[in-house]
Amino acid sequence: MQQTFFSGGKGRFARSLSVQVSLLLILAALLPLIITITSSELLSRPQLIAKANASMKADAQTHILAIENYFSQPIIDVRSLSQDDSLSAYLQGNSQAANAAMHVLAAGYQRNMNYIGWSLIDAKGAQRLSYPAPSAPHGRYFIPPDTITRLLATNNAEISSDYYNPQGNMLTVDITETVIAIGAKTTQTLGYLRATLNSNFIWDMIQNESGMNGTGSYAFIADENGVIVAHPDVTKNFTAIAPFTPGQQANIATLERYGKNTRIPVWPKSDLADKINQQAPFGLTLQRQRVSYQVIGMPVFVVPWTYFVLSPTSVVTALANQQLLTIGSIGMIVLLLAAILGVIVGQQITSPVLRSVAQLKASSKRLKELASQEEFAIVQQTWVVDSSKTGLSSVNYYIDTSQNATNYIAIVGKELENHWPSMGPEERQRALHNITLAANHIYTSLQRQKKNGRKLSATLDLTQQVTDQLKTSTEAATAAAAQMEQVVSQLQQVVGKPDTTPGKQQ
Repeated sequence: MQQTFFSGGKGRFARSLSVQVSLLLILAALLPLIITITSSELLSRPQLIAKANASMKADAQTHILAIENYFSQPIIDVRSLSQDDSLSAYLQGNSQAANAAMHVLAAGYQRNMNYIGWSLIDAKGAQRLSYPAPSAPHGRYFIPPDTITRLLATNNAEISSDYYNPQGNMLTVDITETVIAIGAKTTQTLGYLRATLNSNFIWDMIQNESGMNGTGSYAFIADENGVIVAHPDVTKNFTAIAPFTPGQQANIATLERYGKNTRIPVWPKSDLADKINQQAPFGLTLQRQRVSYQVIGMPVFVVPWTYFVLSPTSVVTALANQQLLTIGSIGMIVLLLAAILGVIVGQQITSPVLRSVAQLKASSKRLKELASQEEFAIVQQTWVVDSSKTGLSSVNYYIDTSQNATNYIAIVGKELENHWPSMGPEERQRALHNITLAANHIYTSLQRQKKNGRKLSATLDLTQQVTDQLKTSTEAATAAAAQMEQVVSQLQQVVGKPDTTPGKQQ
């Protein structure tokens, strides 16, 4: 059988239409939501991330400025005291200037509580005077050769990178300035004034930096060799970001930068090694940490250090993620309301459709029953017509037979009347016998005619019944057609299409 539109049942039809309406409403709500989220991701999110990165950069600049301020006054102290005449006089061989030179060193030491010691080094690199105690050399040198080269080239105070003493757990920096001959026609370098400054303050600075840029954020400082000199996790202090070059390895060993025979562990692998001099914000996933970080590295100009600020990417993007979550939550609520509204609207739309479907099915069933009844009535009517024709033929036959018998009786009676006197007894007897036979034949014909009349009467009654049944079927078919026309009109109203049948009101 051919499957009809409603063959799936009204329940499935209702669900289908409700779901379609819901999907349409959800789509209508989803499009502006997608546009909003897309614009947020393409416009707002980068701006919010840039703002967080700017905050990290500002924080790094603040702490770098604090580091530079820490070293600025000691640089001034060394520059000013290196010009004292007593120092140059002592280095030129005037032993009477020794006490005055020692007073200069003591005065420098007392200017800042973070000074560890001051020392006067001659041009050959030997320590001549020191206060309050002899200063320790760095390996074999009180002043490294590369520092002397830069001092002679620039005539400016030189600040070294870090030196670490594992025994005293002390991080120091040397500030060195040349001592030149006063009054000489040519500039002559007599020696060097070195002040050793305690730099442990950066450890407290880095500890206090933890969490300043959001939960999980921290900072650390690495020197020019890529060695971390200050980290909130003290176990990571004096570990290298990347393997040393041969030149770095030689310099570290010669100057005993991190202590004598100290082994500096190297991180197994770090993307930070390739980005150590990159000032722009960049993403980074640290080894052994399954956390992605946003990192800013900025140089400290007064000392050859790099200041790194790290904040978990989730914290940097927290505001953007919160905004996205808010938009998404609102969108989900809107989508849920659209789905509920779609179901309600779909049910309201499907209710008249379902009623119309039920009426159509009832009308279809009724029309099928009427068609069956009319088919049966047609069979009966055909039988009635055939029976009527047969009965009518039989009646005509018996009428003709009776008429012939009556004519025969009239003829025989006329002959008896006219020839009665001349007829013998046998002729009279035979004529009367023929009259009797004709009368019996007429009687038999009348009986059969009467019987056929009753049959014909019954046939006429059945014909009346069939006619009444056809009339009833016609009326029922008319009613069913009217009901179907009403259902069609309701369906047209549901879909919003007016009836354009000629003669109908628009």
